[in-house]
Amino acid sequence: MREGDNCNFCGAVLDANCDVNGPENPAICELKEQYWTTPMTGDEMLQRLYQLATPEQLQRADPEVTARMRRHAYTRTAPSAPPADAGRRAADKWLENWRRGR
Repeated sequence: MREGDNCNFCGAVLDANCDVNGPENPAICELKEQYWTTPMTGDEMLQRLYQLATPEQLQRADPEVTARMRRHAYTRTAPSAPPADAGRRAADKWLENWRRGR
């Protein structure tokens, strides 16, 4: 992760996809390791994830990503608080648009 890049959504996406899809697509777990250990941005990580994972794999992991974000395992805000930063708001908007096929 690039220093100063605070993408909690990225952590949730990578962890969920590695747990759900990693057994059949180990490259996703490799990407997770690369993201945490190299100066990769959240945008670069997402672009690489979409090249590695099939639409079916992304869809299969989506409920787990949502559950992890709801549990706030990757955020510093309280459940009733609004998103803390622009990155989180952008991630929420992207996720909503992706679900609706926009």
